[in-house]
Amino acid sequence: NLQTWIASDHATIATRFEAAIAAHVPIELWKQTPPGGGSCIAGLLFHMTLHEDLAINTAVRNEAPIIDQHRQLIGIDQLAKSTGLSE
Repeated sequence: NLQTWIASDHATIATRFEAAIAAHVPIELWKQTPPGGGSCIAGLLFHMTLHEDLAINTAVRNEAPIIDQHRQLIGIDQLAKSTGLSE
């Protein structure tokens, strides 16, 4: 069942991020672009969180994404809703 798989996978995301990244990189460095270019940790975290929000809330719960309620609060209300989705 796709919904069960998505919900189970989602349950481990925070633990994996904490162990692989947060435990090793100070939060002050999360907005820095890595040497040679690429996305910063904060951008990758936003990307991952946005995909999780869409997967859990639209595919599993059949509800609107949570981010829709908080776009102005987090300062992204002026951005297109598709911002942060591309790989």
